[in-house]
Amino acid sequence: MCRLLAYAAPRPVTAQEVLGRDQSAVFQDMALLHRDGWGTVWLDAGGVHEHRDPQPHDAGDDAAAADDDADDSRTASAPVRLRRQASDRSGLGDAELTAALADDPATARLLHLRLATDGMVCSPQNTHPFVIDGLAFAHNGSLTPVERFEDLVAPELRGDIEGETDSERFFAAIRTRLLAGDGLREAVVATVAELRSRFPRASLNAILLTPTHLVAVHASESSGIPRVELAATGVPEADLPFESLSAYYLMRYRRDADGTTVFASSGLDVADWEPVPPESVAVVDLATLDLDVVPLSAAVGAEAK
Repeated sequence: MCRLLAYAAPRPVTAQEVLGRDQSAVFQDMALLHRDGWGTVWLDAGGVHEHRDPQPHDAGDDAAAADDDADDSRTASAPVRLRRQASDRSGLGDAELTAALADDPATARLLHLRLATDGMVCSPQNTHPFVIDGLAFAHNGSLTPVERFEDLVAPELRGDIEGETDSERFFAAIRTRLLAGDGLREAVVATVAELRSRFPRASLNAILLTPTHLVAVHASESSGIPRVELAATGVPEADLPFESLSAYYLMRYRRDADGTTVFASSGLDVADWEPVPPESVAVVDLATLDLDVVPLSAAVGAEAK
């Protein structure tokens, strides 16, 4: 149970510029509830990003374009690195999270506020986003028991898993499909579709960032409101983030005229944004800022052929 925020833009901008000062502060204030750590990953291209015209692109090249540290990843135009900053403590009032929101521009950024579930500890190993092989991943939901989908993780990737979370294993399942040769889009859609069949009521909401793509998963149509878990935090209802008890798992997005695209979990006062279509995967090409939305049914249909 977490909060997700991510954006892609044609020039380096801060989250505060994208959201506005007030809503940026609202996002950080959600750490009152989502208090079990925070993290952010962003694209660092030396302050330069060349926004290119649309070109054919093979998403399967994403993982191969980056090394294990995500420090030498490249696009066709400039060296691009994924940088990560995280803490296993609450982001409420944290000056480093404030700076990440307000002072650090990037052409693409992912932010995550964690509310640990199922008794999982607050530790660096359990703190999202997870970064490996030039990919970054954060999840909002709970998939238990994890044994139900560990067969989706290739044996050679199991040693990369450092923490206890189902989220890290969700990430490893996507990476397994990439390892087998799927493109990024296909790997995410197929993994989410498979997990949906195994966890019909779970939230699979997630964000994945690579040097070439920003991917938002909105798959929580049957998840319901986690009222018991929210009550267990001890935070009074009056202090819960906006829409916590009515649309906790809703994910919205905004598209600007210049191509800037923003995805956010509920909690922000952004009712004029569009809901991401339910049970779908939205993919932004960072080179062109083109947006493509793929329904999970596309994976089911492809496997049936």
